[in-house]
Amino acid sequence: MNPSIETAEQLAQIGREHELAEIDYEDASVKIHITFDPPPTAAPAFDPALLAPMMAGVPSAPSVGAAAPATGAPSAPTLSGETINSPLAGVFYRAPRPDADPFVEEGSNVATGQVLCIVEAMKLMNEITADRACKIVKILVENAEAVEEGQPLFLIS
Repeated sequence: MNPSIETAEQLAQIGREHELAEIDYEDASVKIHITFDPPPTAAPAFDPALLAPMMAGVPSAPSVGAAAPATGAPSAPTLSGETINSPLAGVFYRAPRPDADPFVEEGSNVATGQVLCIVEAMKLMNEITADRACKIVKILVENAEAVEEGQPLFLIS
């Protein structure tokens, strides 16, 4: 059997056993990316009602980015204003290193493609960038805080 196929099968088995979301593997001859379906018992969805007290008085506008998953629960208050949401679950970091300055501060004007933060997932550091020029009105997450996919990270204008 082809060694690349054997490697892929071994990675798939590891991913299923440990209920991973995805696996990336690369060596000199092959690059493998496997995405798994979520496990049957999903983590609770982000509840925007928790942020409602912080958002009082912020003007309303449509939300951009990934939306939080819908639940069967009654509709909870949502964030007012545009947000930049986490594209994946992981740990939110405001700076590239603990001793470095944050990528952005509240009140920062950012350019398209500018790095806003890092979300670490499975030991991979994923840079989250601005998809358009905007101003950071509020940073909604604390440094080194766990975030869910679709969770608002920044309120922007």
